[in-house]
Amino acid sequence: MKHTHILGSFLLVTPLLLCSCAGGEKPVGLDDLVGKGWHADIEQLRAESRGTPYEDIYTQILEDEKVSDEELSEIRARHLRCVEDQGVKGFQFHDNDLVIGYLENGDADAAENIHKQCDKMLGTESLWSLYGNMATNPQNVDQNELIAICLRELKVVEPTYTGKQFIDEMEHYMNTHENSEGNVDGDPKLSLSYTVDPETGADAAHRCIVEPQKILDLSSNK
Repeated sequence: MKHTHILGSFLLVTPLLLCSCAGGEKPVGLDDLVGKGWHADIEQLRAESRGTPYEDIYTQILEDEKVSDEELSEIRARHLRCVEDQGVKGFQFHDNDLVIGYLENGDADAAENIHKQCDKMLGTESLWSLYGNMATNPQNVDQNELIAICLRELKVVEPTYTGKQFIDEMEHYMNTHENSEGNVDGDPKLSLSYTVDPETGADAAHRCIVEPQKILDLSSNK
């Protein structure tokens, strides 16, 4: 069975977090970050859904410019039924990744293709990604700076650590550890400039990527 990371909270598959849009060379505080909201991203998803089998689903769900827990659960349930109806077993959704599952004949590529076809029918991954991004970054502030602030809050980096340092270090690792298949070997989170041991730092970085809203209390920010 193959694990695939989906949410914006996981850097390796989220271009949003790998853009060259990090802040300046001086650390900024949480109160200094100005969020742009999610309206433009939601409008883009609406536009991309036009003419697709899931256009009506997106129109209904995104009408209030939110994705509720119940709405996401319903899309996940439909996706699960879709892959199971085509013989895939063991398909599972987790908080920030999914298990593709397997076919009894052992054809992993076919199982993944079934998942992709169901995604084309339902738009599951894009909606799930939006849900995760909105949950971890409610105001849609600079994601790299948000992670840097979180790392500073957890005291695993220097007080001067910036979002630019974070993204530069992540990109450097990925650029220098890409294998012939285009995948990145190892964990780039271990390569950051921590003031603690890499394993402890990487655990903190994981938290800052998947749940900064809990560490920084973003729900009450601004």
